[in-house]
Amino acid sequence: MSRIYIYAFIFLCFIFASCENEVSFNPDNKEPKLVLNALLDAESTENYISVTLTGKSDITVIKNAKVLIYINNELKETATPIKLKNSTQTDCYLIKSSFKENDLIKIDVKTSDIKYHAWAEVRVPKRLEIDKVDTTSIKSEDQNLDQKNYLRYKIAFKDHLDEKNFYRLLIENKEIISWTNAKGKEETNIKRSYEMNIREDVVLTDGSPTTINDEKTGILLPAENKYGVFDDTRFTNSSYVMTVSAPKTSLGTQMKMKKTYYKADAIIHLMSISEKEYYYLKALNIYDSDNFIKDISEPIHFPTNVKGGIGILGVSVEHNKTINLYEYLSK
Repeated sequence: MSRIYIYAFIFLCFIFASCENEVSFNPDNKEPKLVLNALLDAESTENYISVTLTGKSDITVIKNAKVLIYINNELKETATPIKLKNSTQTDCYLIKSSFKENDLIKIDVKTSDIKYHAWAEVRVPKRLEIDKVDTTSIKSEDQNLDQKNYLRYKIAFKDHLDEKNFYRLLIENKEIISWTNAKGKEETNIKRSYEMNIREDVVLTDGSPTTINDEKTGILLPAENKYGVFDDTRFTNSSYVMTVSAPKTSLGTQMKMKKTYYKADAIIHLMSISEKEYYYLKALNIYDSDNFIKDISEPIHFPTNVKGGIGILGVSVEHNKTINLYEYLSK
C-alpha cells in the first residue's frame, strides 16, 4: 500500500491519494525552506515524495528537482517527476525502489539551481506478525444514535523483544461488485472504506477507553486516535490482544441482480512504523481533532527528520490478514 495515500485515510483523504502531504509551517519572515515529505511503504514499488519550498504567503511545488534514493549508502535511483490526474505541472516524485527490513534509506534532494539542498534518512523497522484474528458480530449506536451492525475484531500479536517499537493499525473494508450491463459488457467497481472504532481498546486510547455515552454527553475527550498509531509501552516484550470494531457492510444483500458478483472483505493491516512517523501522526491526531482551534489552541509541533530543510521521511512494513465477510454470485 503506497504511503502517499496516508491522506486518503486522514481526510477520507489513506491514506491510502495524492502526494499533497504537507508539514504545517508558519514562515513569517523566515528564509524559505525546502520541504520534503514522504511516508513510504517499504514493499511497494510506487511510493511518492513531495518537494516544496516555503514562502511568506504560500508553498511552491518544486519542479525539476534532483531526487536521489540511496539504500544502505548505495545510490539506487533518481526519482521521477510526475503529474497527477488533471494536473498540468509536476506534483511529486515517483520512487520505484522497494526496501527490506533494516535497510537504511536516504533521500537527497537538490533544486535545479542548487540553491536548496535537503536530505533525510530512515531505517526500515522489523515486521510485526499478526498471530490470530477473532471476530464477533455486535450492534452498536453510531454518533447519530442509530443502531448499526458492527464486527468486533480481536487481533493478537507479540511485541518485538528488547527494543522500542512503534506501530499502526488499519482496518480496510473492500467491496468488489461486477455485473453485466445492458450491452453485455462486464463492469467492475471497487469501493474501499476505513472506518474503525477504537474506543474500547486500552492501548489505542492511551489508557483511556471510552463508551458511546461518553461521546454523547459532550465531555471534553482527548484527541481521537484517527490514525490508529501506538507504541509498545503497555505490552513491552509481551503479547497483546487489540480490540477494535468496524461497520459491517449490508450492500451485498441488495445486489442480487442478474449476472452480478459481489464480494466484501475486511483487511487488517498491522504496520511497524518508524519513530518520527509515529510522532508525526500523533501530532496530526491533535491537528485534525474537533477540539483543536487553530487561533486559540496551543501550537502543534510537528517532528522533522530532514536536514537542510523541514518535513518528514517515514517508512513502514506491514503484515495483513484478509477476512471474507460476504460473497455472492447470481445465476
